[in-house]
Amino acid sequence: MEARITFYNGIILPHFNYCCSVWGNCSNMLLDRVFKLQKRAARLILNVQRPSDMATDVLFKKLNWLSIHQHIRYQKCIQIYKGLNDLAPSYIRQMFTFRHEVSTRATRASVHDKLHLPKPRTELYKRSFAYSGAELWNKLDQCITDAPSLACFKHRYRSSVLG
Repeated sequence: MEARITFYNGIILPHFNYCCSVWGNCSNMLLDRVFKLQKRAARLILNVQRPSDMATDVLFKKLNWLSIHQHIRYQKCIQIYKGLNDLAPSYIRQMFTFRHEVSTRATRASVHDKLHLPKPRTELYKRSFAYSGAELWNKLDQCITDAPSLACFKHRYRSSVLG
């Protein structure tokens, strides 16, 4: 089993990590195909014969994995964290505006460093990194977004998702 996990982490997982910008803009139909492959890999690693023997969330929890959908959100949030904390190129930071920079009115959202979400005019813009990333960021708990370092952010995010 250790050899299978090592193979997955060395060969398959890097494709999820480095191709998140591509996967993130795919249709749900295409993402579901990738998700089925990920489920098949989990069953092979844990030697589960039939899909009905163990639920997908149990498989992933045993392996401490994020699904492809969760992985895309995770990578997006990491990029936003890096951009907001000057760990990424400046153009990433320029994609996002805090609500307190847009409005002088003090609201709960402006106090908690939520990002401004402009009203989307097209469905394509809703799927863009600038909009969907800000939407994801605003849904995160404040204890995650206020992490003092990138490693701490990653740990808090994964802990909140994996439980």
